[in-house]
Amino acid sequence: MGLNDFAELRELIAETDLKFEIASESDDPETQKKDYLTKVRESLFLVEKSLDMKKVEKLVEDIDSYPKISVFGILKGEAAAINLQTSLLMLGKYSHTQLHFSKQIEYLEQADEDDLIILFSYTGIYFDYEYPNRRIPPNVKHPKVWFII
Repeated sequence: MGLNDFAELRELIAETDLKFEIASESDDPETQKKDYLTKVRESLFLVEKSLDMKKVEKLVEDIDSYPKISVFGILKGEAAAINLQTSLLMLGKYSHTQLHFSKQIEYLEQADEDDLIILFSYTGIYFDYEYPNRRIPPNVKHPKVWFII
């Protein structure tokens, strides 16, 4: 799962909503289908309303221009990271990812101005976990980070 130990798993479980939303309460398969497709359409409409294409274009420019790209996430977010990594590879652009959250943090601590880091989070939580030595000294050159929720 990419976690160091049971304590890290316990903290992640405590801070994450693990409930699935049910698209339909109906027992009828046709009604379930209609309810599910209605939810999908509503979700797509929300994406249409919230997606800022100027920001997407800027992200694409950054992906094209940075020499080192890493994509990270936790649990469901890592699935999106792997998906992006695969798509970039098929387009001829190499990127890096790590499943282990502690390895992601290690990479972030060592990244510099040549790094583009794309973080995916299903819940909007990534840095809310308590880890020692998370502070980066002020004289260190920082990577560019995109946080996608």
